Amino acid sequence: MNHTQALDRIRRSAGDTYWSTRAFAQLDFLDRVLDREADRTKADAALAAAILKLEQGLAREGALTRAAVELAEADLTRFAPLCKAYELMCAGHAHIDMNWMWGFQETVMITIDSFRTVLDLFARYPQFHFSQSQASVYHIIEKYAPELVPQITARIAEGRWEVTATQWV
Repeated sequence: MNHTQALDRIRRSAGDTYWSTRAFAQLDFLDRVLDREADRTKADAALAAAILKLEQGLAREGALTRAAVELAEADLTRFAPLCKAYELMCAGHAHIDMNWMWGFQETVMITIDSFRTVLDLFARYPQFHFSQSQASVYHIIEKYAPELVPQITARIAEGRWEVTATQWV
């Protein structure tokens, strides 16, 4: 049985708990990282040992417990440097529900407050990225807080503020 089949079987039996989610997230990520490596022979052996520990823990306890997951993780610690070589980029996004349970003036206020907060985050965190997808909020900024436009434009030019759509919402 290959790793995918074994993990699928465990996944069906383990349920949705913190420890099962943690184990599967780590194993799925590691499997993708290892797919990029030239020689998986030794890696597959370590992966099989970790999966076996999960299967044994599940059979013994009826669930994936902390103890079982930590035993499996111990088999995989040698891959930590390889996994940590990857960089994860998270981009913030402000979804602003236009006029949802409030009037237009409150929408204007929320939009301006949100954009000011985002601009403050740019100043405090040099690696911060943001995306905004609503053309209507840009119109609000142009009309009611035009002093923010040059700062937003500069962040867009830096590639840190992504205009992800241009549709009117």
